[in-house]
Amino acid sequence: MADRERNPGRGGADVWAQRLAKDPADREAYLALHAHYRSVNDFASLANLVAGLAAHSSDTPTSSRAYAEAAEIAERELGDEKRAEGYYHKALARDARNLDASESLQALLQRGARW
Repeated sequence: MADRERNPGRGGADVWAQRLAKDPADREAYLALHAHYRSVNDFASLANLVAGLAAHSSDTPTSSRAYAEAAEIAERELGDEKRAEGYYHKALARDARNLDASESLQALLQRGARW
């Protein structure tokens, strides 16, 4: 994939988003949008994109890892601990053996004195 395609401008991002809406399994569109949102620091859209992958994935480990990634973005980039907590819970609901998600959730709750 050409560099311009991986980091599309706003118009290109709209095209990739339309492709992904038609086919949530379109890996090329997903990767292009992921790179674009990260490159323009649009972390809210990035978290939504990754959570969308998690929701549409029938592969349990992939879904769990994607929810954990969305949680990390929400927590670190957006400062949205409530949203992060929800994503961590979804990650663990998909795969209770996801140690990274479990430890991250525990740390988040301890910081917020909710553990």
